[in-house]
Amino acid sequence: MRAFIVAALLVSLALPPAPRLTVIRASSHKAKEWHGSLRRENPDGWFTLLIPASMGKVERHADVDGGFYRAEGLEIDYDYWAYEDTPNFLRGAGGRYSKGPLFACSSKASGTRSFWTRVGGRRALIQRCSDADEWRGSYDVYYVTIPRLKVYDGAGMRAGMFNLTVRYKERRYMPTAKRIVRSLDFKVRAA
Repeated sequence: MRAFIVAALLVSLALPPAPRLTVIRASSHKAKEWHGSLRRENPDGWFTLLIPASMGKVERHADVDGGFYRAEGLEIDYDYWAYEDTPNFLRGAGGRYSKGPLFACSSKASGTRSFWTRVGGRRALIQRCSDADEWRGSYDVYYVTIPRLKVYDGAGMRAGMFNLTVRYKERRYMPTAKRIVRSLDFKVRAA
């Protein structure tokens, strides 16, 4: 038996080493065009945020100040208003409006997490969830609302509310959505 072990050891030392196995991984998911670099935008002149470099110009909302950017699998949507100019669909009986935070995730959304933090130097409520609707299908949401902020209303800066929602189809883009929300900067800079 000892002779067999010595012979096996000598043969294993004399043989060339076995080639290393190379692991090749293929993914069925194509990387989205917008997953690359981000660029800083100043869409309304009084705040800036990062958006994917491949996205076009901002599109405008019809009913509130703000706008949105869209690409395949990603949507960035922001709106704001001075408290006195709160949209009618958010007003209660008698035209009253809340100065409290708004929530983006519906009651049917799953995995909803909400927490207070600071974004752009302002106290902000962040909300994350997975949701679905007939128009978009299923998607994930990374949302921030800043309920007490000076916003531009066409005549000047007045007390109001700012909301930014990032909707994305694939969960692996959550770090990009978080980076977009965290990039908000409300410091007005001279050109």
